Amino acid sequence: MLHVGLGETQLSNLLASVNLHYISGSGLKTKEEEVGAAFESYAEESMIKYLNLEYNLQENTHGFLTFDVAKRKSIVPKDHKCRKNHTGSAKGLEPALVVDMIKDVIDKGVNIKEIAGDDDTTGFQRAQNVLKIKLRKRSDKNHIKKNISKQLYAIKNKYKVLSQREDITDQLEEIPPWKQMTAEENFPIIVFDLETTGLSRQSDIVKIAAVTENETFSAYVIPSKKITPQASDITKLAFFDGQMYYDEVPVESSPPFEVFTNLIAFLYKFSSKPTLVGHNIKNF
Repeated sequence: MLHVGLGETQLSNLLASVNLHYISGSGLKTKEEEVGAAFESYAEESMIKYLNLEYNLQENTHGFLTFDVAKRKSIVPKDHKCRKNHTGSAKGLEPALVVDMIKDVIDKGVNIKEIAGDDDTTGFQRAQNVLKIKLRKRSDKNHIKKNISKQLYAIKNKYKVLSQREDITDQLEEIPPWKQMTAEENFPIIVFDLETTGLSRQSDIVKIAAVTENETFSAYVIPSKKITPQASDITKLAFFDGQMYYDEVPVESSPPFEVFTNLIAFLYKFSSKPTLVGHNIKNF
């Protein structure tokens, strides 16, 4: 407790609020050391238990203490169980913990292929360099939402009509009729193709790819429905246990809102409005 900012003053205030006698700092430290070993042992057993059960990445964070009072006073410190396990800067603490966490899990026989976390890639890159392993990085749920929100707000600032709450369907442009395109017309043509979980109109999109003269876009989408055997035979795609596979090889996939937001950003890269050409898209 003392090392995480919950010292004797805070505890005394809490005890006083419920009309209990306060405890001294030395007494608090003594009790903390008595129960600390038991808590640590139970935490370690629990971590190993669920790591083996889930065979997945579990967070294993380690606190640290900078104990330099004895050094400043030039005296020999008393025997104690030191918690100091980091000697670098505060900025380097998180990447160092990421490396230690991954190494600890690998040492327990778990094969790490992917890490979910925030958008800071420092720890991710350091883990690959130090441990000599190949990893995939994925943003966690909260950061995905945050990034999507930022991009949607950016679109809203450009297109004020998106801020209106009333029905704007009568303001939308109608899809133009089919026409023969000629090479003289100066606009980018983007050809796209979809792969789906099945052949019905209620099927989920599992992959979208787009290509133009100098740009390409390709992404696998996490579906909410099972991929039918017929569709899997055609696309060679399968999805189970949260992992997408193409021709039995694991591939990275993302939630639909993330994929389509990235697709919109891809379309906005062009200076003039592109014309979309769908492959076998009539039925959809």
